[in-house]
Amino acid sequence: VVEKKVVGIYGIYVDITDRKQAEEKVKKSLQEKEMLLAEIHHRVKNNLAVITGLLELQSYSADNENAKRILKDSQMRVNSIAMVHEKLYKSEDFSEVDIQQYFGELSEIIHRTMKSSDLNVQVKTNISPIKLPITQAIPCGLLLNEILTNSYKHAFEGREQGIINVCLLKQDTKLVFSIRDDGIGLPDNSDRDINQSMGMTLIKTLAKQLNAEFTFKNEPGAYFEFVFEKKDAEEIN
Repeated sequence: VVEKKVVGIYGIYVDITDRKQAEEKVKKSLQEKEMLLAEIHHRVKNNLAVITGLLELQSYSADNENAKRILKDSQMRVNSIAMVHEKLYKSEDFSEVDIQQYFGELSEIIHRTMKSSDLNVQVKTNISPIKLPITQAIPCGLLLNEILTNSYKHAFEGREQGIINVCLLKQDTKLVFSIRDDGIGLPDNSDRDINQSMGMTLIKTLAKQLNAEFTFKNEPGAYFEFVFEKKDAEEIN
């Protein structure tokens, strides 16, 4: 500027075409991966649905009630896994599951499956707004299924009603997942018999998958607690 007049302009030109093209390429690649991941969850869910259907058909031809019970239990376990993949397929985030929604719907399905005309069971949930990666959501769902169905079967014998409380809450840096009923409590077997039972073996295996501190006791109803740290989706290989 000379005497308030512009006598020249100086500028720098940077060609960002390559950068924009690279960004578009990455964006397209990400969209393709998201579509592929959604399709994988959808197919896994459908395949698991086929398995539950086969288990149900097999239960119709089972010769005894014990075999039918085992097949039904297996069907419900597979269904709890299928629900995780269904949630991931329908969500915008393909890596983590909304536990509030998942536990609510899974509890309702178990209730519809296990309820009887002569027993009124209330399932009360208190779940923090937490999302868990698939490697933690599936063990949590299987634990909920295992303990909840066991309470329906055994906790309220000789009674007309019962209450089951399901909680998953944040506590400092940990998550505390607990299931408590007001029933008759765990059987009066020795600790060794309880620990070596099929149901308890499965529960302990699932707790190990969560790297959870696991405790169970009578209060006087059965009480199960799992304390673990939430993993981020980025931490999972």
